[in-house]
Amino acid sequence: KSLLTPPYVALFALTAGSGIRVDEARHIDVGDLDDKKGLLTITPKKNWTSKGYRYRLVPVSAATLDAARAFIRLRASVPLDDKSVWEEVQRVRQAAELAKFSLHDLRRAWASAVHANGASLKQVSAWLGHSAVAVTERYIRLLDDGDDGHRFLPR
Repeated sequence: KSLLTPPYVALFALTAGSGIRVDEARHIDVGDLDDKKGLLTITPKKNWTSKGYRYRLVPVSAATLDAARAFIRLRASVPLDDKSVWEEVQRVRQAAELAKFSLHDLRRAWASAVHANGASLKQVSAWLGHSAVAVTERYIRLLDDGDDGHRFLPR
């Protein structure tokens, strides 16, 4: 039996590949995906709005768009409340013997990676939907040893 549950795998790939919040992922639909431009749109839905009412376009890879489609297709098959998602992350993390992390850490990792690859703090801040660049600065993991890769760093 696989260690991973497909709807959660898609959710993990979607959040890791876009930096969106789990609550935003719960509310995406096919109309939010733009294959031609490689964009994911965070936009209001009936009975839902993003944190701080910040709607935005987020650049994503084709693999992330595929993960989004898989998640949209499979999401009804698993519970997606905060507790269930947290428990699934921890179950997989423990089985894989990984350090403790949350899906929000994947958001931070995405922000760090796009910044390390040349995106300005201001642009990363807009993509994350932050109210100020100072908030984004707390997310970014700057590595002082010249290593251009991202590592999950415990808080």
